[in-house]
Amino acid sequence: MKFFLFLYFCLLPFFSLFAQNYTLQGQIMDHLKKPLARVHISLQSLPINTISNTDGSFLIVFPDTKNQKLKISHIGYETLYLSVDSLKNNLSKYVEISLQENAKFLPEITISAISAEEILQKVIQKIPENYPTEPNILEVFYREAAIEDDSLFYFSESLVDVYKQPYNMPEDTKFRVRDEVRIQKSMQMDFTKKSKINFSLLQGPINSLQHDALAIKPYFLREKSINKAICNLKNMVSYDGKEIYILQITSSLKQWEINLYITTDSYAIIRVEQNLLKPISEKYNWGRDSSSVYQAHIIADYRLLNNKWVLSYTSLNQTENRVLANKKVKLNLFCEMSMHQLINESANKFKKSERFKKMDKLAEKAQKYDPLFWQGENYVPPTAALLELIRKSSVNFEELPKN
Repeated sequence: MKFFLFLYFCLLPFFSLFAQNYTLQGQIMDHLKKPLARVHISLQSLPINTISNTDGSFLIVFPDTKNQKLKISHIGYETLYLSVDSLKNNLSKYVEISLQENAKFLPEITISAISAEEILQKVIQKIPENYPTEPNILEVFYREAAIEDDSLFYFSESLVDVYKQPYNMPEDTKFRVRDEVRIQKSMQMDFTKKSKINFSLLQGPINSLQHDALAIKPYFLREKSINKAICNLKNMVSYDGKEIYILQITSSLKQWEINLYITTDSYAIIRVEQNLLKPISEKYNWGRDSSSVYQAHIIADYRLLNNKWVLSYTSLNQTENRVLANKKVKLNLFCEMSMHQLINESANKFKKSERFKKMDKLAEKAQKYDPLFWQGENYVPPTAALLELIRKSSVNFEELPKN
Protein backbone atom coordinates (compact mmCIF):
# COMPACT_ATOMS: atom_id res chain seq x y z
CA MET A 1 0.00 0.00 0.00
CA LYS A 2 2.86 2.40 0.81
CA PHE A 3 4.33 1.67 -2.60
CA PHE A 4 1.00 2.47 -4.27
CA LEU A 5 0.63 5.75 -2.38
CA PHE A 6 4.22 6.66 -3.24
CA LEU A 7 3.63 6.07 -6.93
CA TYR A 8 0.28 7.84 -6.83
CA PHE A 9 1.96 11.07 -5.76
CA CYS A 10 5.16 10.54 -7.77
CA LEU A 11 3.38 10.16 -11.09
CA LEU A 12 1.36 13.31 -10.60
CA PRO A 13 3.50 16.43 -11.14
CA PHE A 14 3.77 18.14 -7.79
CA PHE A 15 4.45 21.60 -9.12
CA SER A 16 4.68 21.38 -12.88
CA LEU A 17 3.70 23.25 -15.98
CA PHE A 18 0.74 21.49 -17.63
CA ALA A 19 -1.08 23.23 -20.48
CA GLN A 20 0.02 26.64 -19.14
CA ASN A 21 -1.14 25.71 -15.63
CA TYR A 22 0.71 24.97 -12.41
CA THR A 23 -0.24 22.06 -10.16
CA LEU A 24 0.60 22.33 -6.48
CA GLN A 25 0.19 19.46 -4.02
CA GLY A 26 0.75 19.29 -0.30
CA GLN A 27 -0.59 18.62 3.15
CA ILE A 28 -2.00 21.00 5.75
CA MET A 29 -1.50 20.32 9.46
CA ASP A 30 -1.94 22.05 12.79
CA HIS A 31 0.93 22.99 15.10
CA LEU A 32 0.94 19.43 16.49
CA LYS A 33 1.40 17.99 12.97
CA LYS A 34 -2.13 16.57 12.89
CA PRO A 35 -3.82 16.72 9.46
CA LEU A 36 -6.50 19.38 9.01
CA ALA A 37 -9.56 18.45 6.96
CA ARG A 38 -11.67 20.80 4.82
CA VAL A 39 -9.15 23.64 4.78
CA HIS A 40 -9.89 26.14 2.01
CA ILE A 41 -7.02 26.76 -0.43
CA SER A 42 -7.57 29.53 -2.95
CA LEU A 43 -5.84 32.12 -5.11
CA GLN A 44 -6.15 35.55 -3.55
CA SER A 45 -7.02 37.39 -6.77
CA LEU A 46 -8.62 34.58 -8.81
CA PRO A 47 -11.93 32.71 -8.32
CA ILE A 48 -10.09 29.36 -8.00
CA ASN A 49 -10.62 27.26 -4.91
CA THR A 50 -10.08 23.77 -3.51
CA ILE A 51 -10.24 22.00 -0.16
CA SER A 52 -8.09 19.53 1.77
CA ASN A 53 -9.31 15.98 2.37
CA THR A 54 -9.50 14.32 5.79
CA ASP A 55 -5.79 13.43 5.54
CA GLY A 56 -5.04 17.14 5.10
CA SER A 57 -3.89 16.52 1.50
CA PHE A 58 -4.77 18.97 -1.26
CA LEU A 59 -4.14 19.68 -4.94
CA ILE A 60 -4.75 22.95 -6.75
CA VAL A 61 -4.29 23.85 -10.44
CA PHE A 62 -3.99 27.49 -11.49
CA PRO A 63 -2.63 29.68 -14.32
CA ASP A 64 1.00 30.73 -14.44
CA THR A 65 0.67 34.30 -13.17
CA LYS A 66 3.18 36.49 -11.36
CA ASN A 67 2.77 38.16 -7.96
CA GLN A 68 0.07 35.67 -6.99
CA LYS A 69 -0.64 34.59 -3.41
CA LEU A 70 -2.04 31.34 -2.13
CA LYS A 71 -4.63 31.88 0.60
CA ILE A 72 -5.14 29.10 3.17
CA SER A 73 -8.04 29.55 5.58
CA HIS A 74 -9.78 27.38 8.15
CA ILE A 75 -12.31 28.07 10.89
CA GLY A 76 -10.54 28.54 14.21
CA TYR A 77 -7.10 29.10 12.63
CA GLU A 78 -5.04 32.05 11.44
CA THR A 79 -5.34 32.68 7.70
CA LEU A 80 -2.04 32.11 5.91
CA TYR A 81 -0.84 33.80 2.70
CA LEU A 82 2.01 32.26 0.71
CA SER A 83 3.76 33.69 -2.33
CA VAL A 84 3.27 31.42 -5.33
CA ASP A 85 6.65 32.54 -6.73
CA SER A 86 8.42 31.42 -3.55
CA LEU A 87 6.65 28.05 -3.71
CA LYS A 88 7.72 27.57 -7.32
CA ASN A 89 11.33 28.18 -6.34
CA ASN A 90 11.15 25.81 -3.40
CA LEU A 91 13.21 22.67 -3.95
CA SER A 92 10.68 20.66 -1.98
CA LYS A 93 8.05 19.54 -4.48
CA TYR A 94 5.51 18.42 -1.88
CA VAL A 95 4.52 21.38 0.29
CA GLU A 96 3.81 20.90 3.99
CA ILE A 97 1.88 23.78 5.54
CA SER A 98 1.20 24.39 9.22
CA LEU A 99 -1.66 26.56 10.53
CA GLN A 100 -1.79 28.19 13.94
CA GLU A 101 -4.92 27.88 16.06
CA ASN A 102 -6.84 31.05 16.89
CA ALA A 103 -9.85 29.89 18.90
CA LYS A 104 -11.94 32.28 20.97
CA PHE A 105 -14.48 31.56 23.64
CA LEU A 106 -17.80 33.33 23.80
CA PRO A 107 -17.76 35.83 26.71
CA GLU A 108 -20.78 35.90 29.00
CA ILE A 109 -21.36 39.56 28.17
CA THR A 110 -21.97 38.63 24.52
CA ILE A 111 -24.62 36.11 25.53
CA SER A 112 -26.56 38.79 27.37
CA ALA A 113 -26.11 41.32 24.54
CA ILE A 114 -27.86 39.29 21.86
CA SER A 115 -29.91 36.10 22.01
CA ALA A 116 -29.57 33.08 19.75
CA GLU A 117 -33.07 33.71 18.41
CA GLU A 118 -32.16 37.28 17.46
CA ILE A 119 -29.07 36.07 15.61
CA LEU A 120 -31.16 33.58 13.64
CA GLN A 121 -33.69 36.28 12.74
CA LYS A 122 -30.91 38.53 11.46
CA VAL A 123 -29.45 35.66 9.42
CA ILE A 124 -32.78 35.15 7.63
CA GLN A 125 -33.27 38.87 6.99
CA LYS A 126 -29.79 39.28 5.50
CA ILE A 127 -29.75 36.28 3.14
CA PRO A 128 -30.37 38.53 0.07
CA GLU A 129 -27.48 40.79 1.14
CA ASN A 130 -24.98 38.00 1.90
CA TYR A 131 -25.56 35.53 -0.95
CA PRO A 132 -25.79 35.89 -4.75
CA THR A 133 -29.05 37.35 -6.07
CA GLU A 134 -28.12 36.52 -9.68
CA PRO A 135 -27.57 33.02 -11.09
CA ASN A 136 -24.00 31.88 -11.72
CA ILE A 137 -22.11 28.84 -12.96
CA LEU A 138 -19.74 26.96 -10.69
CA GLU A 139 -17.23 24.33 -11.76
CA VAL A 140 -17.14 21.62 -9.11
CA PHE A 141 -15.47 18.28 -8.45
CA TYR A 142 -17.86 15.55 -7.27
CA ARG A 143 -17.09 12.18 -5.68
CA GLU A 144 -19.43 9.45 -4.42
CA ALA A 145 -18.72 6.06 -2.88
CA ALA A 146 -20.65 3.21 -1.29
CA ILE A 147 -19.20 0.57 1.01
CA GLU A 148 -21.03 -2.67 1.81
CA ASP A 149 -19.70 -4.57 4.84
CA ASP A 150 -16.24 -2.96 4.51
CA SER A 151 -15.98 -3.59 0.74
CA LEU A 152 -16.22 -0.80 -1.80
CA PHE A 153 -18.92 -1.64 -4.35
CA TYR A 154 -19.55 1.73 -6.00
CA PHE A 155 -17.19 4.63 -6.74
CA SER A 156 -17.45 7.54 -9.15
CA GLU A 157 -15.83 10.93 -9.69
CA SER A 158 -16.96 13.76 -11.96
CA LEU A 159 -16.06 17.25 -13.08
CA VAL A 160 -19.36 19.13 -13.13
CA ASP A 161 -20.83 22.51 -14.06
CA VAL A 162 -23.56 23.75 -11.73
CA TYR A 163 -26.09 26.40 -12.71
CA LYS A 164 -26.66 27.94 -9.28
CA GLN A 165 -29.97 29.65 -8.74
CA PRO A 166 -29.97 32.97 -6.82
CA TYR A 167 -30.58 32.84 -3.08
CA ASN A 168 -33.44 35.34 -3.07
CA MET A 169 -35.92 33.03 -4.80
CA PRO A 170 -39.30 32.29 -3.12
CA GLU A 171 -39.22 29.42 -0.64
CA ASP A 172 -40.05 26.01 -2.10
CA THR A 173 -42.63 24.22 0.06
CA LYS A 174 -41.17 20.82 -0.92
CA PHE A 175 -37.54 21.79 -0.19
CA ARG A 176 -36.47 20.84 -3.73
CA VAL A 177 -33.17 21.53 -5.48
CA ARG A 178 -33.69 24.07 -8.25
CA ASP A 179 -30.09 24.16 -9.46
CA GLU A 180 -29.02 22.45 -12.68
CA VAL A 181 -26.09 20.10 -13.30
CA ARG A 182 -24.08 19.42 -16.47
CA ILE A 183 -21.42 16.68 -16.52
CA GLN A 184 -18.08 17.56 -18.12
CA LYS A 185 -16.09 14.40 -17.45
CA SER A 186 -16.63 11.29 -15.29
CA MET A 187 -14.96 8.11 -14.12
CA GLN A 188 -16.83 5.14 -12.63
CA MET A 189 -15.00 2.07 -11.32
CA ASP A 190 -15.60 -1.57 -12.10
CA PHE A 191 -15.47 -3.95 -9.14
CA THR A 192 -14.60 -7.54 -8.37
CA LYS A 193 -17.57 -7.75 -5.97
CA LYS A 194 -21.03 -7.12 -7.40
CA SER A 195 -23.64 -5.91 -4.95
CA LYS A 196 -27.30 -6.87 -5.17
CA ILE A 197 -28.21 -3.36 -4.09
CA ASN A 198 -29.72 -1.23 -6.83
CA PHE A 199 -27.42 1.75 -6.44
CA SER A 200 -29.48 4.89 -6.85
CA LEU A 201 -28.79 5.93 -3.27
CA LEU A 202 -26.76 9.09 -3.73
CA GLN A 203 -28.51 10.49 -6.84
CA GLY A 204 -25.34 12.11 -8.08
CA PRO A 205 -24.36 15.80 -7.74
CA ILE A 206 -28.01 16.84 -7.32
CA ASN A 207 -28.05 15.22 -3.90
CA SER A 208 -25.00 17.23 -2.83
CA LEU A 209 -26.76 20.45 -3.82
CA GLN A 210 -29.60 19.39 -1.51
CA HIS A 211 -27.18 20.07 1.36
CA ASP A 212 -26.95 23.78 0.48
CA ALA A 213 -29.05 24.91 3.44
CA LEU A 214 -29.12 28.57 2.37
CA ALA A 215 -30.75 27.57 -0.94
CA ILE A 216 -33.11 24.87 0.37
CA LYS A 217 -33.99 26.89 3.49
CA PRO A 218 -34.89 24.19 6.03
CA TYR A 219 -37.32 24.98 8.84
CA PHE A 220 -34.75 26.86 10.96
CA LEU A 221 -34.16 29.35 8.11
CA ARG A 222 -37.85 30.11 7.48
CA GLU A 223 -39.68 32.88 9.32
CA LYS A 224 -42.89 30.84 9.71
CA SER A 225 -41.23 27.80 11.27
CA ILE A 226 -38.32 29.32 13.15
CA ASN A 227 -40.12 28.67 16.45
CA LYS A 228 -39.61 24.91 15.89
CA ALA A 229 -35.90 25.39 16.46
CA ILE A 230 -34.35 25.04 19.91
CA CYS A 231 -31.25 27.21 19.65
CA ASN A 232 -28.45 28.48 21.86
CA LEU A 233 -25.09 30.20 21.49
CA LYS A 234 -22.47 27.49 21.79
CA ASN A 235 -19.17 29.31 21.32
CA MET A 236 -17.21 31.84 19.30
CA VAL A 237 -14.27 31.24 16.95
CA SER A 238 -12.45 33.23 14.28
CA TYR A 239 -12.21 32.81 10.52
CA ASP A 240 -10.19 34.89 8.07
CA GLY A 241 -10.06 37.87 10.42
CA LYS A 242 -13.75 37.68 11.30
CA GLU A 243 -15.38 36.75 14.59
CA ILE A 244 -17.82 33.86 14.23
CA TYR A 245 -20.78 32.82 16.37
CA ILE A 246 -21.44 29.09 16.66
CA LEU A 247 -25.19 28.73 16.97
CA GLN A 248 -26.43 25.27 17.96
CA ILE A 249 -29.92 24.21 16.89
CA THR A 250 -31.83 21.08 17.88
CA SER A 251 -35.01 20.12 16.08
CA SER A 252 -38.18 19.92 18.17
CA LEU A 253 -38.16 16.11 17.81
CA LYS A 254 -34.47 16.12 18.81
CA GLN A 255 -33.57 14.04 15.76
CA TRP A 256 -30.97 16.40 14.30
CA GLU A 257 -28.39 18.73 15.84
CA ILE A 258 -27.24 21.62 13.64
CA ASN A 259 -24.28 23.95 14.14
CA LEU A 260 -24.36 27.25 12.25
CA TYR A 261 -21.16 29.30 11.92
CA ILE A 262 -22.26 32.94 11.56
CA THR A 263 -20.21 36.10 11.04
CA THR A 264 -20.80 38.62 13.84
CA ASP A 265 -20.57 41.64 11.53
CA SER A 266 -22.86 40.66 8.62
CA TYR A 267 -24.78 37.66 10.05
CA ALA A 268 -23.75 35.45 7.14
CA ILE A 269 -23.71 31.67 7.60
CA ILE A 270 -20.32 30.39 6.41
CA ARG A 271 -20.73 26.75 7.50
CA VAL A 272 -23.63 24.41 8.33
CA GLU A 273 -22.97 21.14 10.15
CA GLN A 274 -25.80 18.63 10.67
CA ASN A 275 -25.53 15.53 12.86
CA LEU A 276 -28.16 12.81 13.24
CA LEU A 277 -29.09 12.19 16.88
CA LYS A 278 -31.74 9.45 16.47
CA PRO A 279 -31.95 6.66 13.87
CA ILE A 280 -34.26 7.13 10.89
CA SER A 281 -36.04 3.92 9.87
CA GLU A 282 -38.20 3.13 6.86
CA LYS A 283 -39.69 0.14 5.05
CA TYR A 284 -39.99 -0.29 1.29
CA ASN A 285 -40.70 -2.94 -1.35
CA TRP A 286 -44.07 -3.71 0.32
CA GLY A 287 -42.50 -3.98 3.75
CA ARG A 288 -40.18 -6.87 2.92
CA ASP A 289 -37.02 -4.75 3.08
CA SER A 290 -36.03 -2.03 5.53
CA SER A 291 -33.42 0.58 6.26
CA SER A 292 -32.21 2.18 9.48
CA VAL A 293 -29.87 5.16 9.20
CA TYR A 294 -28.06 5.50 12.51
CA GLN A 295 -25.21 7.85 11.64
CA ALA A 296 -25.26 10.88 9.35
CA HIS A 297 -23.02 13.92 9.13
CA ILE A 298 -23.62 16.72 6.60
CA ILE A 299 -21.44 19.78 5.94
CA ALA A 300 -21.94 22.83 3.74
CA ASP A 301 -19.23 25.51 3.46
CA TYR A 302 -19.35 28.94 1.81
CA ARG A 303 -16.55 31.14 0.47
CA LEU A 304 -16.57 34.93 0.05
CA LEU A 305 -16.28 35.93 -3.63
CA ASN A 306 -17.05 39.42 -4.96
CA ASN A 307 -18.58 40.38 -1.59
CA LYS A 308 -21.04 37.46 -1.69
CA TRP A 309 -20.81 34.10 0.08
CA VAL A 310 -20.82 31.30 -2.53
CA LEU A 311 -21.29 27.57 -1.93
CA SER A 312 -17.79 26.05 -1.89
CA TYR A 313 -18.16 22.54 -0.42
CA THR A 314 -20.74 19.98 0.69
CA SER A 315 -20.37 16.45 2.03
CA LEU A 316 -22.53 13.62 3.34
CA ASN A 317 -21.23 10.69 5.36
CA GLN A 318 -24.01 8.24 6.25
CA THR A 319 -24.07 4.77 7.80
CA GLU A 320 -27.13 2.55 7.77
CA ASN A 321 -28.26 -1.03 8.27
CA ARG A 322 -30.32 -2.50 5.45
CA VAL A 323 -32.32 -5.70 5.26
CA LEU A 324 -32.52 -6.90 1.65
CA ALA A 325 -34.04 -10.32 0.83
CA ASN A 326 -33.62 -11.35 4.47
CA LYS A 327 -29.94 -10.42 4.40
CA LYS A 328 -28.65 -7.73 6.76
CA VAL A 329 -25.93 -5.48 5.35
CA LYS A 330 -24.11 -2.44 6.67
CA LEU A 331 -23.84 0.42 4.20
CA ASN A 332 -21.62 3.48 4.38
CA LEU A 333 -22.48 6.17 1.83
CA PHE A 334 -20.23 9.12 1.11
CA CYS A 335 -20.44 12.00 -1.34
CA GLU A 336 -18.67 15.33 -1.55
CA MET A 337 -18.72 18.31 -3.87
CA SER A 338 -15.97 20.92 -3.96
CA MET A 339 -16.34 24.18 -5.88
CA HIS A 340 -13.13 24.88 -7.79
CA GLN A 341 -14.02 27.88 -9.90
CA LEU A 342 -16.67 30.53 -10.35
CA ILE A 343 -16.95 30.38 -14.13
CA ASN A 344 -19.63 32.90 -14.95
CA GLU A 345 -21.87 35.35 -13.16
CA SER A 346 -25.35 36.23 -14.49
CA ALA A 347 -25.34 32.96 -16.42
CA ASN A 348 -27.93 31.28 -18.63
CA LYS A 349 -29.58 27.95 -17.85
CA PHE A 350 -28.26 24.78 -19.46
CA LYS A 351 -29.95 23.26 -22.46
CA LYS A 352 -32.48 20.59 -21.51
CA SER A 353 -30.47 17.94 -23.36
CA GLU A 354 -27.37 18.80 -21.28
CA ARG A 355 -28.98 18.62 -17.84
CA PHE A 356 -28.13 15.74 -15.53
CA LYS A 357 -31.17 14.05 -13.96
CA LYS A 358 -31.30 12.13 -10.69
CA MET A 359 -31.42 8.67 -12.27
CA ASP A 360 -28.82 9.38 -14.97
CA LYS A 361 -25.51 7.54 -14.94
CA LEU A 362 -22.43 9.62 -14.26
CA ALA A 363 -20.40 7.51 -16.70
CA GLU A 364 -21.50 5.29 -19.60
CA LYS A 365 -19.30 2.36 -18.61
CA ALA A 366 -17.15 1.27 -15.69
CA GLN A 367 -13.36 1.11 -15.86
CA LYS A 368 -10.42 0.25 -13.69
CA TYR A 369 -9.21 3.02 -11.41
CA ASP A 370 -6.81 5.41 -13.12
CA PRO A 371 -4.82 7.65 -10.71
CA LEU A 372 -3.85 9.92 -13.60
CA PHE A 373 -7.40 10.44 -14.86
CA TRP A 374 -7.61 13.95 -13.37
CA GLN A 375 -4.12 15.10 -14.31
CA GLY A 376 -4.19 18.83 -15.04
CA GLU A 377 -7.60 19.27 -13.35
CA ASN A 378 -8.58 20.66 -9.98
CA TYR A 379 -9.83 17.89 -7.73
CA VAL A 380 -9.80 16.66 -4.13
CA PRO A 381 -7.24 13.82 -3.71
CA PRO A 382 -8.64 10.54 -2.35
CA THR A 383 -7.63 9.69 1.21
CA ALA A 384 -5.21 6.87 1.98
CA ALA A 385 -8.08 4.80 3.40
CA LEU A 386 -10.14 5.25 0.23
CA LEU A 387 -7.17 4.36 -1.98
CA GLU A 388 -6.72 1.14 -0.01
CA LEU A 389 -10.40 0.25 -0.53
CA ILE A 390 -9.99 0.97 -4.25
CA ARG A 391 -6.89 -1.24 -4.42
CA LYS A 392 -8.72 -4.15 -2.80
CA SER A 393 -11.94 -3.78 -4.77
CA SER A 394 -11.02 -2.73 -8.31
CA VAL A 395 -11.27 -5.07 -11.29
CA ASN A 396 -7.86 -5.63 -12.99
CA PHE A 397 -6.16 -3.33 -10.53
CA GLU A 398 -2.50 -3.06 -11.45
CA GLU A 399 0.26 -1.57 -9.39
CA LEU A 400 1.75 1.26 -11.41
CA PRO A 401 5.19 0.52 -12.87
CA LYS A 402 8.30 2.15 -11.50
CA ASN A 403 9.86 4.99 -13.44
